[in-house]
Amino acid sequence: MQSKPRFSIITVSYNAKEDLEKTIKSVSCQSLKEYEYIVIDGNSTDGTKEVLKKYDKEINYWVSEPDKGIYNAMNKGAKVARGDYLYFLNAGDTFFDKNTLEEVSREIDNNQDLVYGRIRVVNKNNDKSYIRDKKLTKFKIKLGFKVSQQAVFIKRDTFNKVGGLDERYKIAADFDLLCKIFDGNYLIKKIDLVICNYDGDGVSSNLKKSYGDTALVIKNRYNGGYLKIYKIIVYLKLLVKAFL
Repeated sequence: MQSKPRFSIITVSYNAKEDLEKTIKSVSCQSLKEYEYIVIDGNSTDGTKEVLKKYDKEINYWVSEPDKGIYNAMNKGAKVARGDYLYFLNAGDTFFDKNTLEEVSREIDNNQDLVYGRIRVVNKNNDKSYIRDKKLTKFKIKLGFKVSQQAVFIKRDTFNKVGGLDERYKIAADFDLLCKIFDGNYLIKKIDLVICNYDGDGVSSNLKKSYGDTALVIKNRYNGGYLKIYKIIVYLKLLVKAFL
């Protein structure tokens, strides 16, 4: 029997053939090979299935079938995963470099429930980029501060213990997951590594798009005072962006 992998890398996709191929190549070139790779596709019609068949030997498990959205697909991937830690790398995103998993592996001793680092945000043309680096606390989480899921490695047992991703949310279930971890008695570690080249044009990258869902998470989990402060923070951020 194959030994248990250290990492389960999960990619979800829908009609993103070229982006998916870029992500698969990023995974397959990692210097550390103690991982399994899982791709959950939402029954794409753009030739994605042919890409999956092309890279079948690079993927431990893949399926292309209808799903109920991005978080449903991510939960599907987590259910078949066997690794100690889950890492969600969406189609279009790539590891920062070929040594990323190896460097992360040195920072994890299997005691941490959640480990997070930094991401490099890029646009489609790859002509603009910046490093996003945040230090989270329980208080900051309650005010809507978050790190991208592509910066996060979460212990599989912990993911299952907190109930995975809440599929009621359209684009903020990953934030809700952070809330559940930070609110609980879990061991969290921040590492000084850039993990991912993150597609800044993605579905949840826009502040306006994610505002409503994030506000709903805060409303459901915390009191109205935190929600009011979050709304003020968003307003100020949008005001600053308007003058840049």
